[in-house]
Amino acid sequence: MPSLAHQFVSRRLILRSLCSILALVTVGCEAQTTTIEKDDRVEVTDANYEELVTKSSKPVVIEFHAEWCGPCKATEPAVAALSTEMPDVVFAKIDVDQAVETTMKYNVTSIPCFVFLKDGKTVGRETGGMSKSELKSLVTKYLK
Repeated sequence: MPSLAHQFVSRRLILRSLCSILALVTVGCEAQTTTIEKDDRVEVTDANYEELVTKSSKPVVIEFHAEWCGPCKATEPAVAALSTEMPDVVFAKIDVDQAVETTMKYNVTSIPCFVFLKDGKTVGRETGGMSKSELKSLVTKYLK
C-alpha cells in the first residue's frame, strides 16, 4: 500500500492535470482579468481551521483552490464579490497546497471545490468553476 505522502502527491498531480484540462475547455478562463475591489474572504490554514470554520456562528462556504488552477482564478472575483455582499455568511478560502490536512479531511479531489457548512456540519458540496449568480443560488439553496 502506498504511503500517505505518496497518495497525496498522486492526488496533487491528478488535480493539476484536471485543472489544466478544465482551463483549456473553459471559455475565456485565462482571458478574464476582473479586478477584485473588495474581498471579505478569510484565509484558512490547517492551524486556524478550527477557530475560523468549525466554531463559526455563521454559515460557512469553503472554497478549496490553488494558485496554479485556471478555473479557480476565473471564479475568484465572483466569490470575493459575494463575500462582501453576503455578510451573514463566512467565505473561507483554503489553498490545497498549503492546508494539506484540511484538504484531505474533506477528500477534495477536484478544484475549485465549494463545501457548504451550517452549524459546523456539511450540508452541500459543489465542484467546478461557476458564475456569481450560480454560486449565489447555491449559497441560498444550502445555507438559507
